[in-house]
Amino acid sequence: MEYRKCLVWLILISMSIVCSKSFYDKHRKDKVLSLFSLVQFANDACTSSSNSAVMGTCLTNTECNAAGGSNSGSCAAGFGICCYVATSTCGDTIKSNNTYITNPNYPSSYTPSSTGTCTFTVSKSSSSDKICQMRFDFPTFNGFTVSTAGVCSDTFAVSGQTGLNPPSICGTNTGYHMYLEVGEASSDTATVTITYGDTSTAKNFFILIRQIECDNPNRAPRDCVQWYTGAAGNLQSYGHKGSQLIQGMDYEICIRDEKGYCGISYVEASGQSIDTFSMLSPVATGTAAAESTTGTCSPQGILITIPMTSADGVVGFTQQGSSSPGLIPFPNEFCGGFFGVDGAASSTRLTTVQKPFGIHVLTSPAGTITAPSTGFNLDYTQVLKSDGIGRLPDASQEGILKQFTSLDDMSLFHYTVPPDTTRATWEFASFQDEPGCPSREVMIYLRHSSFPVISPDNATFSSDRFLHLRDDMHYISTVSSYQPHDSTVFPIYNPEPGSWFAFAFLSPYEEKITQQGLLHKCRYSLGSIALWTKADQVESIIPFQRNRLAMNF
Repeated sequence: MEYRKCLVWLILISMSIVCSKSFYDKHRKDKVLSLFSLVQFANDACTSSSNSAVMGTCLTNTECNAAGGSNSGSCAAGFGICCYVATSTCGDTIKSNNTYITNPNYPSSYTPSSTGTCTFTVSKSSSSDKICQMRFDFPTFNGFTVSTAGVCSDTFAVSGQTGLNPPSICGTNTGYHMYLEVGEASSDTATVTITYGDTSTAKNFFILIRQIECDNPNRAPRDCVQWYTGAAGNLQSYGHKGSQLIQGMDYEICIRDEKGYCGISYVEASGQSIDTFSMLSPVATGTAAAESTTGTCSPQGILITIPMTSADGVVGFTQQGSSSPGLIPFPNEFCGGFFGVDGAASSTRLTTVQKPFGIHVLTSPAGTITAPSTGFNLDYTQVLKSDGIGRLPDASQEGILKQFTSLDDMSLFHYTVPPDTTRATWEFASFQDEPGCPSREVMIYLRHSSFPVISPDNATFSSDRFLHLRDDMHYISTVSSYQPHDSTVFPIYNPEPGSWFAFAFLSPYEEKITQQGLLHKCRYSLGSIALWTKADQVESIIPFQRNRLAMNF
C-alpha cells in the first residue's frame, strides 16, 4: 500500500514537472515572440560602413534579400542592416528607395557595343506614404558624348506622369542633381532612359534615386529641376564640368529664401580652371564682353534669366547715373562672355530682391551654340539687412492693359506695405508686343486702403456722390515701349501700412478699324514692382488722444 502511494506521488510529481516545463517553454516562447514583435524601426536612409559616400536603406535581412540588395553595415542599433541596392540590367523595375543605377561592370567604365536605349522603371517603395517627387543624384556621370555645339550623342533622361519633365542631359555632370515630379497615386511610376549613340567613348555612371514624400519638408517646389538650400551656395549648368553648354535646356534652378534674407546676389565663381560664364551665340560672340540688353539674348535662345537685377536690386543702373547706352535699369537676361551688365569686360555681382529666388536656363534646340561655350558656374549669396535698413520686396506683378470702357478693362494691382516702412517705392514699366505698335500712354491710379475711385474721362462726379479723402489718390503715367530702357519711379515717404491698390489702363487712342486677321493686333502690358525701405528697431509711440464726443449728423 505504501509502495502504491509512493508510486502515485511519483507519477503526480512527474506530471507536475512535465506540465511545468511545458508551461515554461510555452511562456518563454511567447515572451521571445513578444520581444521581437516590439522591435520595429523606420526604413530610413543609411550610409555604408565601407564607404560613407554610398547610401542604402535600413531593412531587415529578409527584406534586403527580397530587394536584391546586399548588407553594407548595421543600422537601427544593430536590429537592421544598411541594404545597398544597385542595378545595371536594362528593363529592371526598381522597387526600393535609395537605389543606384550603374553602368555594367561599375566602377570600371563601359563602352557599348551597339547603339540603342536602356530603360528602367522606378516604382514607389511604399503605398502608405504618398510619394510626389524623385531626386536623382550623380556621384559619377561622365562619358556621355556631346559636341562643341552642345548636341548630345548619348543622353540621360527621366520622365514622370505629372508636371514638367527635366531636360535630357549629356556630357560630364558628376556632383549634380535633378528633381522629377511624379503622380501621387501609389501605382504611378517614373522612367529612366539612357540612350547610347556613341559606341567609341567609355561611359561611367553611378546614379542614386531617392523618393520624396508629398509632405516632406525637403520636397522641392513643383517643377524645379534643381533645388538649393542655404544662405550661400554654387550653381552650375549641366555639362559645365565637361566645359560644354548643352543644347535643348529649358528648366528652373530654385533656391530657398532663408528666413531673414531680403535678396540674393550672383557672381561668377573664382579660382576655377574652366571658364565660369560663356554662353555664346552668333550674336553674342564677344569673348571679352557681357550681354544683358533686353531682347538680344532671348531671340538667340541661349541665355539665363534672373528677374530685376541691379547692383543692390533696388535702385536701377540708369538711376545711379550710368551713361552706358546699352544699359537698362534692371537687366534680367544674360549671355555672352561674362556674367554682368551689358558691355562689361569682367564679371559683375548682380542682386535681385524678387522672390522666389532662382534662375531660368534656356538653350533652345533651334538656337546655335558657338564654341567655346562652357555654360555657367555662379556663386550665390543671400542678402541680409544691413546698417539697420532692410529693403523688403512685396511683389512683382504684371497685368494686361486695355483701353478703358468699363471697370472690367482695368488691371488691378495689390500691395501690402509692412509697418514701420520709411519709404515705399513703386516702379512701373509698360510693354508692347511688337516694335511696330504705337506707343500708348498708360494711366495708373494708386491709393491706400481701398480701390481708387476714378473718372477716366475726367468727368465731374454728381453732387449726390460723396468721395472721402480724394486728396489721398496718387496719379502716375508712363508710356509703353517694345524694349523699355527706363521705368517710372514713384516714391511715397512714411506711407500708411497695410493694403495699397493700383488701377491701370490705356489712355484713349484713335485706332483704325481693320478687318480681323489682316493686321497684327497690338497687345500691351504693365510690369510693376513695389519695394519697401523699412527701419529696424523702431519703437512705437502712441500719442495722447483726447476724448472724442460722439456727434450725430
